[in-house]
Amino acid sequence: SMAKRHLPWLDCERFSATDGSKAPIPEDEVTSVWSTKNNALYGDYSEWTYDAPGTELHGSRWKWACDAEDEDPEWIFTKSSGARGTIEKVATKETWHVRKSDQRYRDGVELFMSLGE
Repeated sequence: SMAKRHLPWLDCERFSATDGSKAPIPEDEVTSVWSTKNNALYGDYSEWTYDAPGTELHGSRWKWACDAEDEDPEWIFTKSSGARGTIEKVATKETWHVRKSDQRYRDGVELFMSLGE
């Protein structure tokens, strides 16, 4: 095989693909939860979160960072210096401070697998 030719030192075993609808995989052989801790080292998990100490909003996600710069008729986003900004809800004129971070994903957030994974 190509793997044996290029990686002769690597022990590997071939597994055939499985169609879970025809041959269900026992739940004790797979996991239903995964952590972002390792993935966050390689992917962009940056999000804009509310910077509102003492409120229920504090630390909750407003938007993923990659979506914040897009045109949005509901919000006005103004980026300040560094990882800080201000958002205004157009309909109510309410404003909040936000900050950009990926720390909670680097610390590890446990998420459930989707049915397709």
